[in-house]
Amino acid sequence: MQVELPPKNQFVSIQQLFFSFLKLGFTAFGGPAMIAYIKDLSVNKNQWLDEESFKHGVALCQTLP
Repeated sequence: MQVELPPKNQFVSIQQLFFSFLKLGFTAFGGPAMIAYIKDLSVNKNQWLDEESFKHGVALCQTLP
């Protein structure tokens, strides 16, 4: 399993992450339904991750107790 990282010149600021997820927290209602909202935010809108990396991250998080 090889995960591709974004190009070196593509950095996401902490401020951008904070405000993106703050907005998500104010507009979403929590629980597993938020996965679709987070995917839309991180894969489609901001392109922080590719879809394969997102799926691997979700699978890893679901294995945690």
